Amino acid sequence: MEPTRDHLECPFCMGLGQTALDNEKLFGYVSVILNDKALLDRHWKRDLPEKLTCQTCGAAAKYVVGCCRVRYEWIRKRSPEDYRDVARFECSDCGASYYARIVERNGRPMIGEKVPAPPAAVQVRRQRMLCGDCRGMGGPGDNLQNLLDRQRGGDPFGLL
Repeated sequence: MEPTRDHLECPFCMGLGQTALDNEKLFGYVSVILNDKALLDRHWKRDLPEKLTCQTCGAAAKYVVGCCRVRYEWIRKRSPEDYRDVARFECSDCGASYYARIVERNGRPMIGEKVPAPPAAVQVRRQRMLCGDCRGMGGPGDNLQNLLDRQRGGDPFGLL
């Protein structure tokens, strides 16, 4: 997907529609690259704003200067509906965590794509797991994993 170019307006409100949403799903933000001579002159004069906020939809952008390009990274304002099927997955042993969508595959809930952390006002459920670095290290998470494996294998009380 090609990022949008040469404007300071909100890409979500400009009518870029599906392209902007696809870029946001891939990268977590929509990148607007500045190639216009007038905008680059403003960059060299340090006249471009560090942050932008859309008055219509509430999206926010931050000014990013890389080694070979100048751009704004736009992120939509999130609402509780955006996080309806999101959980915070936290390792039982080391405490490492991330946010991801819960998707249904073959009738079973599974971990889907990672998403950015929700705003502080939005509550999501917490889901314990055992990360790949801690699996097999003998911590309390392994004991829980072994118990769950035994229950799935026909030992409902985990006694065998």
